[in-house]
Amino acid sequence: MTMKEFIEQVIAKGDYKLDELELKIKKLYVLGDLTESEMDELLALAADSVDNSAQVDMFAMIVDLQHRVEALETADFPVWKAGYVTKKGEIVKVDLDGDGTLDYAMYYGGRSETSLSVGKIDGWYKVTSAGVKTHSITRNSDGTYTLTALSA
Repeated sequence: MTMKEFIEQVIAKGDYKLDELELKIKKLYVLGDLTESEMDELLALAADSVDNSAQVDMFAMIVDLQHRVEALETADFPVWKAGYVTKKGEIVKVDLDGDGTLDYAMYYGGRSETSLSVGKIDGWYKVTSAGVKTHSITRNSDGTYTLTALSA
């Protein structure tokens, strides 16, 4: 079997990335395993037969997703202060466990918004920066919070 026949079989199979196959065909030409006319013929055949669904660049997709997740995780959420009007579904930062580190909280109760303290009414949750609920929040009379883990 000649190199030309081998490459024709690869093309017929259809499971290739066009840019990678073109590079291999050109290398075979430089190495003298293909004539110039065979190279031109194989490049044209590969371009005409390419399956566009196989041309997905998974690395580029992963990098794009990584950037989108990082943007969500580092979003600058407002710090909750007394009197702040929190819209339903809005994430705010508040120190829920008294350790000096701001946690993420979200109001997702029955109202469209609230200006009541975090945990003062039902519908407050400790969440991840992506908005995934992890605990319900209840405000105690002394200003501390009780966090109740949500069942999985």
